[in-house]
Amino acid sequence: LADDDGSISWILKFRWNGSRLAYLSSWFQILDPALNHDGTEDLKDHFTSEDIEDILAALNTLAEPGGDVHKAWGIVTQWSSGEAENVEIEASASCFLHGFMSIVLSLSKSLDGTPPQIQQRNRDLSQKTYQRILDGLQSVLKPRTGDTSEPSRFFSEARHGWINQSHFAVAKFLLHAMSTCLIESSSDLTLIRSMIFSLLSRLLRGNESIAAIIFSSDALFNTCGNPLQEEASSHGASPISSLFLGELCGSERARGQLDHSFKLQHGFGLTSSGFGPFGSYSLLSTVDQPSAPAAGDGVDTLEDHLLPLGRNWLWQIFSGSARTREGASAAGLEEATDVIAAALQLILDQDEAEEVMLIGGYSTQIPVGSKLYYLMNICLQSEEVLNDDRIMESGEALLDRYLKEFGANDSDVVTFCQECLCHSAPKNKVGNGEEKEEETALNERDQKVLEDFVNNKDMSTTPHQISKEELRSLEAFLEDMSKSYREYGAQFDFCTKCIRVFLLPSFPPSIRCRVLQEMDGMVHLLTLPKELEIETEMAQLLLRSVPGGLPEADSSLRDGSDILNKVNGILALEPDSLRPLHGCGYVTTYCIALLARNLGSCLTSGSGVQAAKRRLQKLDSQTVEIICRATKLFLQNGGKRDALVDAVLKSLSDLKNEMELSRHSVDPQFVEKCVEQCITPSN
Repeated sequence: LADDDGSISWILKFRWNGSRLAYLSSWFQILDPALNHDGTEDLKDHFTSEDIEDILAALNTLAEPGGDVHKAWGIVTQWSSGEAENVEIEASASCFLHGFMSIVLSLSKSLDGTPPQIQQRNRDLSQKTYQRILDGLQSVLKPRTGDTSEPSRFFSEARHGWINQSHFAVAKFLLHAMSTCLIESSSDLTLIRSMIFSLLSRLLRGNESIAAIIFSSDALFNTCGNPLQEEASSHGASPISSLFLGELCGSERARGQLDHSFKLQHGFGLTSSGFGPFGSYSLLSTVDQPSAPAAGDGVDTLEDHLLPLGRNWLWQIFSGSARTREGASAAGLEEATDVIAAALQLILDQDEAEEVMLIGGYSTQIPVGSKLYYLMNICLQSEEVLNDDRIMESGEALLDRYLKEFGANDSDVVTFCQECLCHSAPKNKVGNGEEKEEETALNERDQKVLEDFVNNKDMSTTPHQISKEELRSLEAFLEDMSKSYREYGAQFDFCTKCIRVFLLPSFPPSIRCRVLQEMDGMVHLLTLPKELEIETEMAQLLLRSVPGGLPEADSSLRDGSDILNKVNGILALEPDSLRPLHGCGYVTTYCIALLARNLGSCLTSGSGVQAAKRRLQKLDSQTVEIICRATKLFLQNGGKRDALVDAVLKSLSDLKNEMELSRHSVDPQFVEKCVEQCITPSN
């Protein structure tokens, strides 16, 4: 097994040991009591105690630190990092690891009743193997780097196959270790979940049996109590496990596919007889199968197949991608509520654990834009589902975590829009597609003309990465969210925070304008009680909402005329239509901040000043006074984003302590006077 230079050829070594282990593993699987129904075969009939001790000694040597298992697992776990350095050695390492894990799992189930020294060596082997797995996971799940880009899609199906099979062999050993209480640490469970959840996201058609075995482990998905303790079984089946197992067996076609998949894994199928022997119909590719019948024909369709799940499978539960089983309406709502609550808690636990452990695990590797989009889909659930306190508490906690990250990278809003298009694409293909496309094109043209004119062509606020199709799907999603919010969502703080996401500066101006238009007459509902009572809450909210300070100070982009005209129109409403400015809510404060920022940018750059003055002329005297005071403080304190927020809140606070200003219409002279005060040095 040595090369010409005397070094070990790992490819040959893995192949040689892998073939021997596969052969031995097949024997132990045949003698497994769970499969040997007639009881005529026994381990002792084929292996003496000395044979078993020799096998265990050899396996323990392979599992030593720095040994073959350590080397092979270090190669195979690099799957998540991109292309393999050497595909041939990766394939041979996967083969070796699959054989090793299979025989270790078989031995752990088959050696009950053997002499104590054999059982002790077997326990030592399981412990060493478990430690090698954890070492490999800890080394590959590097600390957070902020890079959540999607891995390459150009891996061959063959490579998917050997990687998934080796990871599944590891997963089966880990699931058995959980059932035997070998795993005791919650941090270990986080690493294991990260690996297995990633494996689930990579499964393809034909891997249904793998998914079924994984989803059969309730402890992996349970969040009630400590899932590693034996008494955790008293909590019953995990709603997540039940949901996906139901999907895998939900129709005749799905059950046939699952049976076929079990046989591909060299099992019996769903029963000892299964659905019969392999049939040619089950070997046909998708394109050779009959076209899917129309809905309502009473027959199964190709959509009955669950796989592939995709990398966002856990979050897609919130968007309705996972169907609830048929039944009474009340039972269906209860099931949906339990599934969503369980998924939220599971994601929250995993996300918090990965943050504490400083690892880039499964949750961390999903782009925050994707996670935020699917989380917001909870708002489209029925009112009965949203009334569950578990969903609101966990959902709001997750939303707050995501909003702290969202917008830090330019790609966040792009991934949000991509997920929106991917989720709604079938729906958008139906209806007046051509009319919508034409309308969008006209809106984009008018928007660009106005922005170039007002801002002297020194900026562009439309993200070039967002396509027309993505923008249309985003608008449709906003319409659905707004309708749900108007009907019943306004009573939930979670839904209020979700609808405010569309006001973040990462989104195109047309979306920010649209949400303000959709909330016409309801903008006062977009403020939570604690944000009116605690100034720091409002300050943090505004810091996330305003695009920046002066462009000259932080290289931020100026706001376009469309969003400025919209916020100006909101402030120009009758005073009784809004909360008083002395105790104004989020939207009113947001509007003042944008107009003060724009006025400050116009005064420092010398462009757009007249347009800014004309907007002020449409407001009442008190509003103009506040905007100009805020602008003056903003310019005096450096022109950064935090200076803008402090200036707006201080101006409102100062007026609250003064005698209330009388409201009256303004004329150009009043506006000129107020604007002049913005650039006059204080005494």
